[in-house]
Amino acid sequence: RRLLLPDPPRHLPFSRGLNIGFRPLHLLFIGLLLGGHFFGVDPERLKSFLYGSIATGAGLIAVEVYPTCHWLFMGSGLSVILKLVILCLVPFFWEQRVYLLIAVLVIASVASHMPGWFKHYSLLERRVIRD
Repeated sequence: RRLLLPDPPRHLPFSRGLNIGFRPLHLLFIGLLLGGHFFGVDPERLKSFLYGSIATGAGLIAVEVYPTCHWLFMGSGLSVILKLVILCLVPFFWEQRVYLLIAVLVIASVASHMPGWFKHYSLLERRVIRD
């Protein structure tokens, strides 16, 4: 428990800068990936955007989870888990991939603008947790 949910949380130096660095790259890769699929670009040509999306998304998650895995049980973390579940459906529902990617985009947009009481609500503690 101390490894995954340390109290107090670990400190990640430059976490704000890392988050600011990963986020625009992630948005760029995701936008190009969705646009490519929307406009029927050969999926083989979109692989670099897929890999860039995965790498920057993993970076964003790592910045959030390093201090404590508690984030995974908060509204913001749960929205990321929901997006990952939907993304895992893409290989099985390939013909609907554009709609699935749009759903992920909508969830991301709504989640990033959720009120703080929901974004920071912890299912583990059953209360709002502020940084």
